[in-house]
Amino acid sequence: MSFAALEPRLSELGSRLGDLLTDQRRGWYAEFLEVGEYGLALEMLTDWLSEKEVPIPDGARTEALALASEMGIHERVAGGLSLCPPATT
Repeated sequence: MSFAALEPRLSELGSRLGDLLTDQRRGWYAEFLEVGEYGLALEMLTDWLSEKEVPIPDGARTEALALASEMGIHERVAGGLSLCPPATT
């Protein structure tokens, strides 16, 4: 599978979680996607959220883990997300 095929899903994930990031980090995430650094984009998104242990909605967590599995970076992303509690609604 081409990582480029995952770009729409990564873009959607960034949109869903964008409010949890600073403007600068949202911009970096978009730049990573724009230049085809899909794995880096997902890893950095996870790192940024885990730094502050930001609560993550279950649907976004599930999608991030699914993308990570498809990209072969599941352990890296799962480790970061493990620091983020579930979001309460």
